[in-house]
Amino acid sequence: MLLTGGVVVVVLSALAGSASVVLLLARRDSQARLAATAAVLAVLIGWGFAQYPWVLVDELQLEDAAGARPTLIGLVVVGGLATVMVVPSLVWLFRLVHQDSWSEPPPDARRAGGW
Repeated sequence: MLLTGGVVVVVLSALAGSASVVLLLARRDSQARLAATAAVLAVLIGWGFAQYPWVLVDELQLEDAAGARPTLIGLVVVGGLATVMVVPSLVWLFRLVHQDSWSEPPPDARRAGGW
C-alpha cells in the first residue's frame, strides 16, 4: 500500500515528527506543538490509506459499512448544525479567557476588600 498515496503521508509524518524534535530543542514550544499535531494527524491519515478499502480487514469493506443515504444526510445536517452552534460559543469563550481583564477581580470585590 505504500506505493499509492500512503508513501506521501508517511514522509509527511516523518518530516513533521523530526521538525517537532528540532523545534523542541530550539525552545520553540508552540511551533513544536503544531508540528507534533501534524505528525499525529499524518499517522492517522496514513492508517486510513493503509486500510482502504477495508474497515475491518478481510471482513468489512467501506461500501458495505456505509449507512443508508437518508441516514448519512441526516448525520451531515446534524453535524453542520452542531458546528454552527458550538464553534461561535467556543471562540467567544477563548476570547474571554485570554483577556487580561478576565483574571482581575471585579470592582465590587476590590472596594469591599474581599480580594
